[in-house]
Amino acid sequence: MNINDFNSKINLPRLVSKLGLKVDDFDFVRIPVFGWFARSKTSNFVGTVFDFFEGKDWPTLYTTVLDNFDDCLDFKLPRSEYAERKLWNNYYLHAQYQGAWQLSKEEAKNHRARHGDKVMYFKDILTVGGMPGFLENEVGYLTENVVKAFPKLNLGPKQKYKKVLLIPSFVSPKHICSLELAKFQTPAEREKLYMNAEMGWYGKIGSEVLGDFNELKIRSGFTWNYKADWWTNQPIKLSDSIDTSSLIKIWSEAKRSEFKTNPMDLLIGKEGTTNLHHYVANLSYEQVKELGERSGEDLMRSWRESREQQFTVQGKTFVRRGTSYFLVKEREEEQLTNFALEINEIRKKTEDNEEAFYWSGMIHHGNSVVPFQMSDKFFNSSHLFSKGIRKQFMTLGMGIPFINERYVRQVLNMIQLTSYKVPIIAE
Repeated sequence: MNINDFNSKINLPRLVSKLGLKVDDFDFVRIPVFGWFARSKTSNFVGTVFDFFEGKDWPTLYTTVLDNFDDCLDFKLPRSEYAERKLWNNYYLHAQYQGAWQLSKEEAKNHRARHGDKVMYFKDILTVGGMPGFLENEVGYLTENVVKAFPKLNLGPKQKYKKVLLIPSFVSPKHICSLELAKFQTPAEREKLYMNAEMGWYGKIGSEVLGDFNELKIRSGFTWNYKADWWTNQPIKLSDSIDTSSLIKIWSEAKRSEFKTNPMDLLIGKEGTTNLHHYVANLSYEQVKELGERSGEDLMRSWRESREQQFTVQGKTFVRRGTSYFLVKEREEEQLTNFALEINEIRKKTEDNEEAFYWSGMIHHGNSVVPFQMSDKFFNSSHLFSKGIRKQFMTLGMGIPFINERYVRQVLNMIQLTSYKVPIIAE
């Protein structure tokens, strides 16, 4: 059990309400991998479930939730002293790195260091070194004070290089998800110190997305990461230095953010139209369709070809290509289906006091892409899968599906292999 698992299983709005607080005083977001966060509408508070309890309660928060807030769970938690101990150890370690970064930010503003033949505030050294933006962009300074304040992190050997930067990436405006070290002279050469699951954005959420880490040195802003999409609250400028692949990434991931200029307009202006075929792999069907209409290019075939995936199942090689699955033989390919499934999420529902799960996504068939939802039971056996797909096709008016009966299990395995990172969403 780690803090991300714990945050993902507890319905934070429900828990906040049960604590007697006004739910309307907060905006709640549930971020894939990391779980629930609450942002105050009246202050700069951003917190997880831990932040709604006092520090003395944190070591036993796992049991506290099971004893008093079991009706606030989106997903079941087993009673386990081992799980509780692992959760606390994980949270304590994360809090140590979070605290070290927070202190290092203050040190960057207030600590003095020798630079050449002068003793200067480190913030002034950053300015003289052509990196005034680092101070605004949440970068810290690893000093002896930080080393001594957090002895369990054993940062002393890292501080020997002198003028060492502590560089965070973020999952929320207040929560780091990684911490890296870099020498003052070479900030691009970063050494990973800590990471909680995955990297986040660099810099301070604000009014501009910058092109890359290097641009953070000179002005305030942040690099794009999908997690930033939950926290932007004003129209965002896109830096002129953002490259094509990053524009595609921003456009494909941004569902909530508002931009001063449509990323698609910048994309067409930067690449023209003919080169767009090289960049469409990460877009959704609707985005490819819209980009094709705006650019006048037929991008759909390039999109389907770019999403080819190959698997080895039970010693045989299978491929998802376009809108079908194939078995690769020595001299030819055998078509296994006339459709392909794209799973976007699994939704958890309560039906007759029982948990039920539904796979949701898109059916790709011919030139059609149609949304579907199918019960988890149909993914548990070859017979049920064939039956469920046939019913989906008939219900959606798509005709009759083709499945090579000899390879239904392998097709099902391929679908499951491509869906292992799909989020489970509680309704």
